[in-house]
Amino acid sequence: MFRAHIAASQTSGLPLIIHARAADDAVARVLREERAPPGVMHCFSSGRGLAEAALDLGFYISISGIVTFKNAEELRAIVRDVPLERLLVETDAPISRRCRIAGGATSRPMSRRPPLLSPR
Repeated sequence: MFRAHIAASQTSGLPLIIHARAADDAVARVLREERAPPGVMHCFSSGRGLAEAALDLGFYISISGIVTFKNAEELRAIVRDVPLERLLVETDAPISRRCRIAGGATSRPMSRRPPLLSPR
């Protein structure tokens, strides 16, 4: 299925968006084998090896609020080494929350606004 996802990106010319979980070595290997087109490592929380492989292939590294968790020091160390022009910040709110701020909630209600981009 992953190889088909890469092939669809290659055929369509659309960027490849990947959310890798617990499969760093396999993801890096398949990306290299398939000569994957550049894209985005979405909601990145993987290890240094996958970050380096993705950057070598022209990917952007996109981080979420997970980087604020107390146990995410390794992730913060990786993010510090990502070139700023290849670093994206995203939110999957309310699914992927940031850590609690002293005395506060993890997220605030969002107003109902129309989407910035409408579906085609």
